[in-house]
Amino acid sequence: MKINYITNVRVPTTRAQGYAIFKMCEQFGLQGADVSLFVPRRRDIDNLGEPFSYYKVSKTFELVTLNNPDFLSRTLLFSRFIYWVDMFLFLVSVKRMFKNNRKDLYYTRDFLIALALPRESKIYLEIHDIPGNKILFIRAINRSKTIIVLNNNLKKFLVDLGVSEKKIFISPSSVEISEFNIDITKSQAREMTSLPQDKKIILYTGHLYPWKGADILAESAINMPENIFVFVGGVEPELSKFREKYHTYKNIIIRPFEPRSNIPAYLKSADVLVIPSPSSFKISSEYTSPVKMFEYMASGTPIVASSLPSLREILNDDNCVFAIPDDSNSLCESINKILRDDALAGKISSQASTDVLKYTWDNRAKGILAEIQKTTGEPNE
Repeated sequence: MKINYITNVRVPTTRAQGYAIFKMCEQFGLQGADVSLFVPRRRDIDNLGEPFSYYKVSKTFELVTLNNPDFLSRTLLFSRFIYWVDMFLFLVSVKRMFKNNRKDLYYTRDFLIALALPRESKIYLEIHDIPGNKILFIRAINRSKTIIVLNNNLKKFLVDLGVSEKKIFISPSSVEISEFNIDITKSQAREMTSLPQDKKIILYTGHLYPWKGADILAESAINMPENIFVFVGGVEPELSKFREKYHTYKNIIIRPFEPRSNIPAYLKSADVLVIPSPSSFKISSEYTSPVKMFEYMASGTPIVASSLPSLREILNDDNCVFAIPDDSNSLCESINKILRDDALAGKISSQASTDVLKYTWDNRAKGILAEIQKTTGEPNE
């Protein structure tokens, strides 16, 4: 089976989507598919290095860069407009490159790319959010053989739009369990990450975008001055804004983006890991399946999470403690519930470690390939 995976993503990137795309291409390749990943040529603005090495994935697929202008890396002025200029030029390149490949199989997470591909081609579209432009979105869905979604909320939305349930395949995000189930003590992890040994640590990893909810967790630090709140992973310009807002909080430690190889030690260093997703954004409350959730589960550290439909697809009362979304006081109560009850902490973290075993990149790739094979009749190899 030949798969052309096409995405308008800068690689490598600090965003989780770049890692997820590389992991899926790697796993498709390991399952016997002949995979080529097509991306725009972009500057390595974060100095992350060679993408296969950065993501620590094996070269089971071909990486092809299309020679497109990269205006967005040159200035932050009018960034939204410039983003769409770069996107348009990439779509033009895609349309030109594949205009004669009408019978090929394509996989993408960008619905606009689906519209740039030949009508007769076999398109598999992975959806992570619902865009504002429903007209073009529906056209892309109609062109696709199968829609891969992260959870039942996305499936329900598509069904309400008139999409057949038979056309929708649910496949949540995943984790490389061996990377996060590491054999070090909490004390060793804190030494590795230069975090205090004598304090309880509440930790968040990931970006600081408003829909991630990091502010809600930071506000909880006021009511828990005896504990340390650690934020790992912010990038500019959100990082500077977050630091400016919370620099007077003595019990908040803010670390910029860290290489993926450092994150497992951070997760092991914590007493509680938090997913403080807000309810005010549909992407966080209904559509997301955050990679960090599965990494948290694999780490063996207890989890507090906002009680939202998106997170409850995977998490439950047996493997985490929930908090009321958008409520810093409720978040404090849930964190304290774990800190004051070692038996509860051990119980939910053990259950999370068990529950996450089925959510591997390997299993995700197998499931999607089986769905592709069912709709095309093509074998993996």
